[in-house]
Amino acid sequence: MQPSSGSVSTLSLQETGSSESADSLSTGTVNTFDGLGSLTGKAILSFGKLTLRGVEQLIISRRLTTIATNFPHHNTDNILGLHSMYADLLELSRIHIYPKSTRIRALQILMRQIACRSTTQLVKALSTAPMVEVKLLLSEILSWFDPIRLVKHRLR
Repeated sequence: MQPSSGSVSTLSLQETGSSESADSLSTGTVNTFDGLGSLTGKAILSFGKLTLRGVEQLIISRRLTTIATNFPHHNTDNILGLHSMYADLLELSRIHIYPKSTRIRALQILMRQIACRSTTQLVKALSTAPMVEVKLLLSEILSWFDPIRLVKHRLR
């Protein structure tokens, strides 16, 4: 989760007490101690973050599975929630935001739809996306057809 805009400091505990010179530059002195309680707290925090990431990935995976049951479809099909499915696919295909496996699954669903040549709903969804995101998506899709990429992929 992102820190709230009303948070007091964005520095980690390690950064706030890491050096005496940093403390002398600040208006107040902040001391942190590495003891049993702080180490336990750090372990619990790390475990919590890991758990949240796992739950988030599970939710995303289930959403992609649900979306995949409706793809590919025809332009004339009337599917409830199709616009939000496209919005989710475009979101999940964003570079450097989601894990590579998630991005690839979302892109594969979009590519299957494009291969069917029924892209009216995709074009509608792309028309509401920021132009930068559309350019990044198109660049990613076009890179799939790059023969050099295919050779590199086979060598791995």
